[in-house]
Amino acid sequence: MMNQKVVAWPIDGLKQSGEILAKIKEMTSDPEARKLISYIKLNDALHNLDMSGPRLVEEIMKLGIPMQSLFLDLKLPDTNGTNLNILEKYAQVIPEMQCIVTIHAICSARSFVEIRQKYPYLRLALVSTLTDMTPEECMKKYGMTPEEKIAKDATDVQNSYIDYIYAKEIKKHKNLAFDMVVCSGLELEYLDQKIGVYFSFITAGIRDTWMAAGQQERTIGVADALEKGADIVVLGAQLTKGNPEKGISAAESRRRTAEEIDRFFRTKEAV
Repeated sequence: MMNQKVVAWPIDGLKQSGEILAKIKEMTSDPEARKLISYIKLNDALHNLDMSGPRLVEEIMKLGIPMQSLFLDLKLPDTNGTNLNILEKYAQVIPEMQCIVTIHAICSARSFVEIRQKYPYLRLALVSTLTDMTPEECMKKYGMTPEEKIAKDATDVQNSYIDYIYAKEIKKHKNLAFDMVVCSGLELEYLDQKIGVYFSFITAGIRDTWMAAGQQERTIGVADALEKGADIVVLGAQLTKGNPEKGISAAESRRRTAEEIDRFFRTKEAV
């Protein structure tokens, strides 16, 4: 049986750290949720007033959550020194930074190289075009579709990374600037063909037919995303809220999601 725990569960919108810790306890004690969740994704939860991000991570790990299951959606956007300073604060509570961290494509080649050197066990996920941007807006701003923009950014970052390594004559280095690419399901087929041999894909904007679209503009169902090449799917409301307007409880939505993922893997194993 293939590993079916492919879900990154985002904890968004909770303003108190106590709420966050309680929600994690609740979800990790639910058998249906445990079958699905591999990663706990932290974004705005790392910026609450009552507890710093590193301290929150430390408290989460005290719950027995393995460090490899932590997904810090920091979208590192800064200079190499600032990015390293940010990561150092988390490294104080996450040994060797054995987790996933997102980094924006705007960062310099030097930043990617120095992060790779200092934290070789860190899994870097490249962020380029966020899923709340419509294809029309992306085309207007960049002259490219979302999939073209993501592929270009990934290729440019990788090429700049290699150029920097050769220019500085760095002997020991990782071959790849990053490990994963964040995208919506609508870009998966294109990106899988272009860069899938090198990178895995974290797919946000997952909404099955029983769910409302929410803030996402580019959405796709979970089984369809996996079929098109997703390695990790980000599922928030679909796990924790369901769609009450359609009479779908959170528990029912989790059950349906598990069925969709199970259907995909059973089909794949039968091939």
